[in-house]
Amino acid sequence: MAKKIGIVQHKGGVGKTTTAVNLAGAIHIKEPNSKVLVYEQDGQGNAARSFGKNPSDYENTAYDVIMDKQIRPEDVVNNVYPGIDIIPANKDMNFVEFDMLTDFFEKQTDQFFSFIQKYRNDPTALTSLSKNEFSKLMEKDSTNIGNYYFNMLSNKMEVIDKKYDYIIFDTPPEMKAITSSVLSVVDSTIIPFEPDAYTVDGLINILSRIKAIQNEYNPKLKIAGVLAEKVRKNVKIHSDVELAVAKYCMSNHITYLQSEIPNSIRFASATGYKGLPATLIEQNDKFVKSYFSLYTELKENGTL
Repeated sequence: MAKKIGIVQHKGGVGKTTTAVNLAGAIHIKEPNSKVLVYEQDGQGNAARSFGKNPSDYENTAYDVIMDKQIRPEDVVNNVYPGIDIIPANKDMNFVEFDMLTDFFEKQTDQFFSFIQKYRNDPTALTSLSKNEFSKLMEKDSTNIGNYYFNMLSNKMEVIDKKYDYIIFDTPPEMKAITSSVLSVVDSTIIPFEPDAYTVDGLINILSRIKAIQNEYNPKLKIAGVLAEKVRKNVKIHSDVELAVAKYCMSNHITYLQSEIPNSIRFASATGYKGLPATLIEQNDKFVKSYFSLYTELKENGTL
């Protein structure tokens, strides 16, 4: 069974994709015989771009896995580096929530119509139902929006779960249906943050959603750790916010990862010029080493 990790944060630009692909690269370097899958869920398609691929070139993507019952995750896997595969996403993912809700309400209409037809020859039996009886019958016959909307990957992971050693999910900057569906199937989650004045409030909101997912869909979900990204040591607010987040995590029994990721153009330039994550091409760079430190820390705490 694969170890499944979700990189989640409702704020954009904090380094989710950078962490997902560089962690995949670090795993490959440290464990060259392992099989790693980057499962992209963000419509920007930056995980694919990190490997020099154009997300628009893929005919079938993560969107089709969600929307087409005949397409499974293993059907849209693409190899991007020896030992590393990707399930790509592109702008189609931006329409998932709208399309899912449209599909859901169509199914609800069909189910309600079918329900009414059961009483067409005896309408008085329907009108004599109490509200409680009616609710129980509707609950029995109807699609549950929670399972339908917040658990979109349910029963779709069996094959790839056995095929890979690690599956790393890159999620969009939101905590709605797509990210919730990822949290419903992963073993653990990493929460990256860029130190700023709103970090603690944002972290509280994320933890609230994670708690809800644990209660409703995935009681085994663990928080692998909160990870500081784009850190600039010479900026006082960064040091202050990091300290505040670390104290908050400690008081709430949440792992605060020590392997902070520095603010550096190394990660973007590696993709831009060489079409690969920096951990695959610049292992000895002092900034890139931070991801190898992250690998080691996650290995030690049992996430990897």
